[in-house]
Formats: sequence, structure tokens, C-alpha cells
Amino acid sequence: MNINEYIEKHSTVDVDKKAGLVTVTMEVPPRKVVTYKHQECEASQRVKVRTGDVQGYLVNSGMEILSTRTNDSIDNNRKLTARWEYNIAPAVKKKKKNNRKDNLKEIIEDIS
Repeated sequence: MNINEYIEKHSTVDVDKKAGLVTVTMEVPPRKVVTYKHQECEASQRVKVRTGDVQGYLVNSGMEILSTRTNDSIDNNRKLTARWEYNIAPAVKKKKKNNRKDNLKEIIEDIS
């Protein structure tokens, strides 16, 4: 399992477009302890997730990150919960362009 799949599986992403804030909260299960080599599986692998990994995941999913508000890291050996906050461009309402030529054509057609 690559790091993006791991982040997608264990995290929740909250997007507040008005405030321009993305919050990623992640909780992972503890690492499974194995005694013998043949017992290894995905749950027994050590995984570290850092701020850059989460930022790369968000960029790959289509978000434009302006800056990092809070940094954190997660390690399935020691630290099992983490939270990251990123600033994004706030949503701006676009003004509707009034196309005068089209309006005049519609008025002329209505009169005719």
C-alpha cells in the first residue's frame, strides 16, 4: 500500500471554502507485532506520515494549497493521531457578466 492509499484509508478531510481552510484528521491502528518473518503483513509494517506527504495527497486530489497552518506527523509505533491544517484560496463569487449584445438581440426578436 502506498502512502496516498494509506492517507485516504485512515483520514478525514474537512474543507471550509469560506474560511479558506482544509483540516485533515488522521487516526491509525497500532502496528501489529510479529515474531516470525512469515507473519509479516501490511498491518505489521511501520508507517510514518509527515506534513509533506499529506500536502502531496491533497495536491494530487486537486486542491491548491497556499500554505501550511499547522504541522504534525504520525507514526504507527508511537503516535496514532494527528491533525494538519492548510490554507487554500477562499471561494470568491464571480460576478455574472452582462452581455449587452445578447440582451439587445433578444429584445429585438421579442418586438418583431
